[in-house]
Amino acid sequence: MVSDQPDQCFVVMPFGTKPLNDGSGRLYDFDRVYRVIIQRAIRQAGLEPARADERKVSDIIHADMFKQLRDRGVVLADLSLENPNVFYELGARHVMSAKGTVLMCRAGSELPFDVKLSRVIFYDFDGSHLDWEEVERVVKELQFALEEAKRGTPDSPVHALLERVLPEEAAARERGTAAGVDEGGVDESLADFQGIVADHWASEDTPTDELLGVCGSSVFGCRALGLLTLTRETPSDELSAVARRLYDLSQFDLASRLYERLDAQGTLGVADLLEYGSTLSELRSDLVAADQGLAQMQRAADILTPRLEEESPSPETLRDGFACYYRIAGLYRWRWQLSRDEEDLTLAIEHYERAMGVGKRLDKAAEDFEIGRLAACHLALLLLLRLRDDNPDRGDIERHREQILSLKVDGRHSLVEESFTRWCQAIALADGGDANGSNHMAMHAYSEDAKVMDQPGCEAIGRKQYAGLRRYLEHYSGVLHHPSLIGHISQVLQIGHRTQAS
Repeated sequence: MVSDQPDQCFVVMPFGTKPLNDGSGRLYDFDRVYRVIIQRAIRQAGLEPARADERKVSDIIHADMFKQLRDRGVVLADLSLENPNVFYELGARHVMSAKGTVLMCRAGSELPFDVKLSRVIFYDFDGSHLDWEEVERVVKELQFALEEAKRGTPDSPVHALLERVLPEEAAARERGTAAGVDEGGVDESLADFQGIVADHWASEDTPTDELLGVCGSSVFGCRALGLLTLTRETPSDELSAVARRLYDLSQFDLASRLYERLDAQGTLGVADLLEYGSTLSELRSDLVAADQGLAQMQRAADILTPRLEEESPSPETLRDGFACYYRIAGLYRWRWQLSRDEEDLTLAIEHYERAMGVGKRLDKAAEDFEIGRLAACHLALLLLLRLRDDNPDRGDIERHREQILSLKVDGRHSLVEESFTRWCQAIALADGGDANGSNHMAMHAYSEDAKVMDQPGCEAIGRKQYAGLRRYLEHYSGVLHHPSLIGHISQVLQIGHRTQAS
């Protein structure tokens, strides 16, 4: 039976009256704020207010409180007077839920830095008297925020700044037991159904390229298609296309099986070798997987290096070389994060510099090129050079930030590359302390992505790309300047990532 009762909003706040922390001896009437403002705003938002002191439970009070913080779709916290219990409960909520938390506070309060990343609704109150017009304003603003929270808009800075919040999630992912909604995964219980779909397609002898066009944009359909290609003779170009699409959808386990088949057939091209290497490195977060990925990418580099040394390499060779050095640099950067071996850091810098050099040659030789990768090369070098010199304040003497911002997103490049460029520019602006510029660029990038993320070829936008950017910001938080601006970008990425994943 579906209940016709409204969902509850759990309210976190002190009870009764508390002394104002200004030494005046006056009292702050929290119950009045609850009766006059909070209860009304919650009910106008279609919810029912619930506060811990109103609940009659036989369980331990803390256990019930934690259940409320974990299970309620919407939680409202009043941070006035900086009550430590309220901040403790808010911290628990931000870890337990990525969304559905609304904050309010007495005007004039100086909130801790960590909370400043979140939106807070301030209200004027002297502790005993509430102005009618102020009540009307705050109720309306709270109602809007609560309705937005009901829609599931992400708001937790913990989930925005960390790709994985709990260690158990990382362990499960390494074991391959957690599909992860963020990565576009599918629960293992669906594997049998994917096999049934694959068998049906096989009995109908449906062409692979036709299925890729119709079903390749969804995780379920693409996995079923991957299983189909493993059960019948599939041309190498079609097998490669399906493997690449699986990689774009972060289905690394199945993509690696398809690349393994291509390798056994001896039909892996340069692009396939690079994708195969990236796929292997994504299967587990350890040095063995990183080395397996590097081995495949090095095979591609061995093919390309002699071609790149020719007097006038073709644009296609330059494009492959740019992708190759960029991928190898990224994998050495990841290896360094695991090993902390200075040689890995040096190799990452060297390969980014090689990629940047080839990318600039490609820009002159081709009408369009991977502009996002070039922006990422400059951004990576900006940060890795700070790490190499063990100096977070190292000056940008190579002018990488300037070169990132000078790149023109003018419609000549792929939608994915142009999206990536905008995000790199937003990060560069934030790192340089330009609050207005970075916030505007982040919202512009998100707005432009929303227009195209459902188009063919844009599967990475909002999924793999956003997850990678958030991971990147987390890993380099120690050398990125202006963390509050970087945090805002992470939150925008989190909103887009959750929206697309859902």
